[in-house]
This record gives sequence, structure tokens and C-alpha cells, in this order.
Amino acid sequence: MHILLLTTYPVAVPRHGGQIRAAEIARFYRQQGHSVQVAGVLGSATYASAPGFVPFPDEKQLNQWADPLFLMEDVAIGEHFLKNDDAFAALSRVIQPVPDVIHVEQPWLMGFAQRFIQQTHASAPLIYGSQNIEAPLKAAIVKTYYGQQIAENQAQQVRAMENAAIEMADSVSCVSEEDALYTRQRTSKPVVVAPNGVTECHADKAAFAAAAKMSQGRQYALYCASAHPPNIHGFFDWLGGSNGALDHDQRIIVAGSAGQAIQDDDRFHQSPGLPAVFIQAGLVDDSTLAGLIAGAHAMILPISAGGGTNLKTAEALYSGQHVLASPKAMRGFEPFENDAGVVIAESAGQFKRQLRHMMAQPPLQLDATARQSRQSLRWSHCLQPLGDLIS
Repeated sequence: MHILLLTTYPVAVPRHGGQIRAAEIARFYRQQGHSVQVAGVLGSATYASAPGFVPFPDEKQLNQWADPLFLMEDVAIGEHFLKNDDAFAALSRVIQPVPDVIHVEQPWLMGFAQRFIQQTHASAPLIYGSQNIEAPLKAAIVKTYYGQQIAENQAQQVRAMENAAIEMADSVSCVSEEDALYTRQRTSKPVVVAPNGVTECHADKAAFAAAAKMSQGRQYALYCASAHPPNIHGFFDWLGGSNGALDHDQRIIVAGSAGQAIQDDDRFHQSPGLPAVFIQAGLVDDSTLAGLIAGAHAMILPISAGGGTNLKTAEALYSGQHVLASPKAMRGFEPFENDAGVVIAESAGQFKRQLRHMMAQPPLQLDATARQSRQSLRWSHCLQPLGDLIS
């Protein structure tokens, strides 16, 4: 069977959560014996060109579909490649051969996919891969830049696109039971839960050495995140302001593009004590990341907003280190809330106090039962329900 996976980001070198999930879905389908083409539209001018992907459109082309365009590029891309004949034809040409199944990650290209099926007379069933309930997340992000009224207007546009995606799909994959409940209220088609997972990685001597150099040999708590706005706001919501969470010889390391965004934010230097304990690791390769995770004393998850489930929560839990999380970070991972070494803080003050307490504890040692239960966090287990949708 040949499966087309449509996205708005390339997956050859996955960095952010959406890319990682899409890459793992492609891997899962291939491991099931299917051929897979990953194709779509580059959703940002910052993405490098990739086979099967149409370049990011000129902003003049997208402005007609969203005003203001900033933060609504994904919606505008969806409208443009559905309704503009030249754009539709350009994306259609890269799809070879005609697929037996079409899986669309996030709702943006679902309209295109439905039109493609109609115009090519393909009989491919259409799977909608929901990564979260998009409208509330979009509203929260837009509000911080443009205010309540524009946020409500744009959320309405996203909600319409999202509900249309659910209605036109032959089946839907969600990442949490909460999202699945929302979806089942809007369709009678099959809805499965295929949560976010983690890829097992092992740190070698070189990885440990790279992590030790980055941490300056100090004990540290690790935050892994992209520069997605909720990740930045969450960091300051839970760790901003007066900060006495760490001793002078302890550090917070931020791996991923979030680190630079945090340092560039005005709130960074308005948080006494934070600059002195902050290390920005930036984008790191998989080996160095494995070393940072293996060497961390604690994994922190300061998440304030967002839907779906947090891929970094799976990574943190699987690490076997202490985990300090906000309540939203544990959405979809409730079975692990009472595990040894997992602490959920209900306020920013409690988050900082618990971090200080956690850093004073011995390294976490999970027993065999706990280690075995966390094997369920691996992608190979999490994505099994997708097999039911194409069988």
C-alpha cells in the first residue's frame, strides 16, 4: 500500500514537535510494510527546500487569506492551496504515484487533500492526524500579539477549518483522550488515540563529554523546547520574576531554539537571579541531546498553554530523571502523575520551591516496574492505533 503523508514542514531533519511526530508516523507506516511519500508545502521561509515540498508562497499571495498574516501562515497556506488553481496544481504535481491512503497531519492541507481525491478520482481514504485542538491554542498565541478581538476572529477561522477537517475525514487520529472526546462529538467516523512518544537513544562517552562541557560540570535541570511562543511564555510564567530556585553552582540548561528566544525576551533580564544560572545550549544534535538528558538531574516542563499532548513530557518521563511539571504538561500522561520522581506544581511559586527541593535530592533510581511501565512511551507502542486505521 502507498501512503501519502501531507504536512507543512519537512521531516528529513526533524527539530520541532510537529516534525518529529510526522517523521515517526512515516517511519511507523514503513515498518508496517507500506511505501510512504512525505509531501506538502513549506510552512515557513526558514525551512530548507525538500523533495516533495512546494516552496513557501510569497506573502502577497497569502495576505488575501489572513489579515494579519503573522501567526496565521498555516491557515493561509491551507486556503491558498485549496482555492488557488495554480497553487493546487503545483502541489498536485509533486504527488507521485497516486496514493492508496492520504494522511494529513494537522488540518491545514485537508481541504487540498479532499479536492485532490475528487479531481484525480482516487479512492484513497483520508486520515486526519490531529495534533491538538487548534482553535484555542491559536487564540491564546494571537491574543498576546494583537489583543482579544483579533484573536477571537482568527480562532473562528481556525475552528471552521478544523471542524471541516474532522467532517471530511474518513478517520481521525488524536493525541489524547480529551482531544478524542472533542472529535467524537463532531463525527461518527472512527477516532483513535495515538499519543506522542519518544525514541530511545543512548548516550555514549562523547555525548556525556559534550553535555559536561556545556553544563560546565555543574548539576542542572534541563528544558527541551522549540521557540514556539507557548514554550517561551510558559517558561516565564513558571520561572520568571524573582528566582531563587537554584543554588549558585546549579544551572538551568535550555536545549532547542527556545533558549535564544528566552534570552531575547525582556522578561529574561527582569527576572533577578535567572541570567546567572541560565545556559542556552541552542540547537544540538541527537547525540549531544542524549548526553544532556542522561546527565540531567531533573527535567522541567513549564507549560502554561497549548492543546494535545507535549512530546517533551514523554521524553522527560522516559529519561528516568526527576520530572517537574506544570499541570498542562501532564495532559495525556495522567497515568504517570503519581510515579516516583514526578512532581506537579500548581503555581509558579510552588514550581520554584519544588525545583529547589528536587535539585537537593539524590539522583532518581527507578525500580524495574517503573522502568517497564515507561516502555509504553516509545513511538513504536504509541502509534499502534494508526495500524488499525489502514488495515
